[in-house]
Amino acid sequence: MKIEKTDIAKIKDAEELIEYVAINRYDSFENLESDEFQQLPEWIKDIVFILDFETEYEMQGLPTYLVNSTGHYLPETIQSFKRTDNNDIADILVELQDTLASVDLSPDILRNSEDDLNLEDYPEIGEKVDEIDDRLREFIEEKEFWNKVTEYVQRKINQ
Repeated sequence: MKIEKTDIAKIKDAEELIEYVAINRYDSFENLESDEFQQLPEWIKDIVFILDFETEYEMQGLPTYLVNSTGHYLPETIQSFKRTDNNDIADILVELQDTLASVDLSPDILRNSEDDLNLEDYPEIGEKVDEIDDRLREFIEEKEFWNKVTEYVQRKINQ
């Protein structure tokens, strides 16, 4: 089933809408550059960025997130966490982005490298990335961030 604006408009409960997006996300768009995705309201895209981040992060942590396609959307993911008032997570991700930039890296460089670059090739930031990963893991494993996402989505539904 595809995510449709008409279906979104019918759902009046935030948890139900988040579940709808989670269930239908991959049937709707694999490519977040697609017209269908770009035409969604920003707050629906926020749900997708946060779902994608959580999924990739829980599978293998930051290194996997950064080299997979979802890592390309690190700036958008940061903004999604900010808009949902999950500033602790957003701040940690900004710190990650800055740490990568300190050695001229980005998720896109890691992902598109012909030399199969990975974070292990940058020992000067390895310890810092591990520390960031540990701090981030606490927030993601607690799942408390979903409470704020749910509140944000409910506010958007009610507008």
